[in-house]
Amino acid sequence: MKRTALLWNLLLLTCLLPAVSHAEDRDIYHYSGLPIPRFASFNSEETNVRVGPGTRYPIRWVYKRKDWPVEIIGEFGHWRNIRDHEGAEGWVHKGLLSGKRTAFLRGSTRPLRLAPDSNSAQIVNISANVSSILKECTPQWCHVAVNKYEGWLPREHLWGIYENEEIKAK
Repeated sequence: MKRTALLWNLLLLTCLLPAVSHAEDRDIYHYSGLPIPRFASFNSEETNVRVGPGTRYPIRWVYKRKDWPVEIIGEFGHWRNIRDHEGAEGWVHKGLLSGKRTAFLRGSTRPLRLAPDSNSAQIVNISANVSSILKECTPQWCHVAVNKYEGWLPREHLWGIYENEEIKAK
């Protein structure tokens, strides 16, 4: 009887070993299974950015810009390590982030164009540091929505999209 029980325990242990090994190999900075790094945006009018991944860590700063793009560079449980356009890093609860893709115009005021062409009709001027919703991006241009306007901006002047990343229209 003892020998049979020992064999069953050994068989059970052998079956469980791969699962245990796999769990130990899991990267603690990649919980969601989504790519890292990736862009996201704030989905709240006010977002606390903390020194570490948890409410016990002090608040480093507070963002007061909904739909502002940030780069997720790490994960720990329900917390996301983010980096902003200036390179500052901190931790935000995943509930304060959205997968909605946004970008903002860097530099100076630029015309929002009707088509992805610098000779296309100008719809309105967009000021620097204004966030927009990314609708589509080609290698040179991005179709964006800014407040009640939609049009095209040169991709090189936007922060919130990777150099070779493609965004297809839905």
